[in-house]
Amino acid sequence: MIGACTTFAEANAEWNWDWAKTPASWDGFVGSMDELKVYNVALSDGQVAKLYKDENK
Repeated sequence: MIGACTTFAEANAEWNWDWAKTPASWDGFVGSMDELKVYNVALSDGQVAKLYKDENK
């Protein structure tokens, strides 16, 4: 859909966003995150285990 909507106003007018609203009883995440990492690929089980092991020596 590249080029289908060029602005937020167009997207908001063309799509029904009701499905994306947060339920009233949902509090979301309450807390903090420390040492958050974002990868551009999915890590394998082995890669995650190695990262955990290396960081918890």
